[in-house]
Amino acid sequence: MELGEGILTLRPLEGKLTRDTEVLGSMSPYLTFTFGGKKYKSKVHDNAGKKPKWTDEFVFEIESVEDEMTMRVWD
Repeated sequence: MELGEGILTLRPLEGKLTRDTEVLGSMSPYLTFTFGGKKYKSKVHDNAGKKPKWTDEFVFEIESVEDEMTMRVWD
């Protein structure tokens, strides 16, 4: 294995969101990850509000220290 190669296991646990985007009801947030030209999505945490919790697990094969990941929280 060369420098920068390996496996990354990502387990998002919880979020602490700063604002509520819903006028009525609670937010149902989910996460998206973009890595290696592919997009991944977590499960939606229904009615979680500003403190969602997730149990998803994502496994990424890292080929270079130059690889970048983008994570976003959506409602």
